[in-house]
Amino acid sequence: MNIEIPNMDSEIQVKIIDLTGKEVIRRTFSNSTLEKLDISGLNTGIYFVVISDGVNQKIEKLVKKN
Repeated sequence: MNIEIPNMDSEIQVKIIDLTGKEVIRRTFSNSTLEKLDISGLNTGIYFVVISDGVNQKIEKLVKKN
């Protein structure tokens, strides 16, 4: 999965959370506007991607297929 964050001025934390609320992946990125996140180990299903810079937070839905 590619994550593009334009105008990155600070560290960005990316978490992937399953439907039970369990955090299954956490990564911190800095000084890059395009990062790759390996989600091949996740089971098929629906997840939430939480992107935060410590002040602002954005949540996106992720559907993982085979």
